[in-house]
This record gives sequence, C-alpha cells and structure tokens, in this order.
Amino acid sequence: MYEETPGHIVATLDVRSHHVSVDIKYDQQNYSLNYNESRNMNHDGANIHPKYNEWISRLNRAIQAELVGLHHTYLPPPAAGA
Repeated sequence: MYEETPGHIVATLDVRSHHVSVDIKYDQQNYSLNYNESRNMNHDGANIHPKYNEWISRLNRAIQAELVGLHHTYLPPPAAGA
C-alpha cells in the first residue's frame, strides 16, 4: 500500500498467482474503493474472479473498523456539568 497523491492510496494484494490493485480515494467525509488493475483474476471489463469481491469486502470492513476506532479515540470529552 502506498500514497499515490494526497487523498489517494493504492492498495495491492498478492495471493498465490493472483494480484489485485485498488484505488482508495478519500477526503474528510468519504472514501471510495475502485478497481485499478489485476493479474490472473479473469477480468474482462464486466466480470472478475469471485474472490475479488470477497477481498474488497474485507478491505472495506477493515477500513470501517479503523474509522470507528478513530472516532472513539478522538471523541472530545463531555462538557463540564453535562
């Protein structure tokens, strides 16, 4: 994984002979995961190996878990008397 530009990370996964690369674009409010490229994933522009969606779903869940953790870590303390 590396930062291509501010707000754009490229994540890669290599499993056996399979390779996928995903663009993660983000700002303060949102993020998106988009196909970048792959090898040995039978991608034809419309279809791709079934494992791709499973792997991307796992990545999405991991990002969500990190965001929830950050949210709870950086919550401001309650106001005095609240």
